[in-house]
Amino acid sequence: ETWSAATLGVTFVLAGRSHFTMPEAFTAIYPTPGSWGFWYLPGSAEFHVAWTGVAELLGGSGLLLGCLLSIAGQSRGLTLLAWAARAVFL
Repeated sequence: ETWSAATLGVTFVLAGRSHFTMPEAFTAIYPTPGSWGFWYLPGSAEFHVAWTGVAELLGGSGLLLGCLLSIAGQSRGLTLLAWAARAVFL
């Protein structure tokens, strides 16, 4: 579970970074005005590429932070177990 979330987090961070390193690729797939019928998205294509890049960076970072905290919590438990064993046997 932790590793799949970490993999997804890395994927989101890399995709979010790509929004800023090669924005023309994402701007090219942004729909033209009026192509969605009555739906209208205010703002330029560059604006939407930027905010979705930030959203992916934040989401991926959150997933990675959760994984790191989970791993740290598990290792803290192992550290406490080692200290308890040391106290008992020494």
